[in-house]
Amino acid sequence: MFSLKPYGIVIALAMLAGYLVGFWRRKKYQLEASDLENLFLLTVPLGIIGARLYHVLDKWEYYSQHLSQIPAVWNGGLGVYGAVGGGIVGLIVYKKISNFNPPAGGQISNLLDFLMPSLAIGQAIGRWGNFFNHEAFGGPTNLPWKWFIPPNFRPEYWKNYSYFHPTFGYESLWVLVGFTLLIFIEKHLATREPNTGLLTGFYAFWYGLGRFFFEFLRFDTAEVGGIKVAQIISLLLIAVGLWLVRKRVSPTGKSLM
Repeated sequence: MFSLKPYGIVIALAMLAGYLVGFWRRKKYQLEASDLENLFLLTVPLGIIGARLYHVLDKWEYYSQHLSQIPAVWNGGLGVYGAVGGGIVGLIVYKKISNFNPPAGGQISNLLDFLMPSLAIGQAIGRWGNFFNHEAFGGPTNLPWKWFIPPNFRPEYWKNYSYFHPTFGYESLWVLVGFTLLIFIEKHLATREPNTGLLTGFYAFWYGLGRFFFEFLRFDTAEVGGIKVAQIISLLLIAVGLWLVRKRVSPTGKSLM
């Protein structure tokens, strides 16, 4: 029998919120409602595939022994970096196969800028799916906002601890602030269309910075040579983000556009 799972409901709400934010902002980028629908129909599914692929590779030790669980997205397990990668592939495909080429949306960088606030609000909401699946938490803590984790979800070496850092919540709040800043930048600093690379650069820096530090609290992400893969990607995002922002902002702090 078909049943709705809290994780799936949260992800659906995250996608809906991302779409509504895009709908609200579409005219600034000279997008029609049909353009927005087609863009989301490509980027969202490919984003989910990318997110799942990243998670499966991250947890390959488990999935190599449980191959039937690889497509079980409803049980949780979506990697943000994989979602971004899949979404970018969808965006490129959309640009290639469509005749979409208005002045403010003809370049991939313009479309990326358009999608950044939708991505941010989707992440802020989507992270709460981890709450229902008891995942993406950090080490033990006694802080007032500590999060109780049932014994069957705790790692073996922390079975005697009950409360942990809700790192999913930290990230949710961080990207929610990032979403607010994106809207502020778009309204007050990006003085003309298109916002080529400015929003993309800022959010790459903002998310990379937060994720880099949150990873110090997490224990459940992949490592290579003792270094967390997510932190390596975060440092790359920070570097790319700073480069893009510096490229788009003048010494006076105003947009060059």
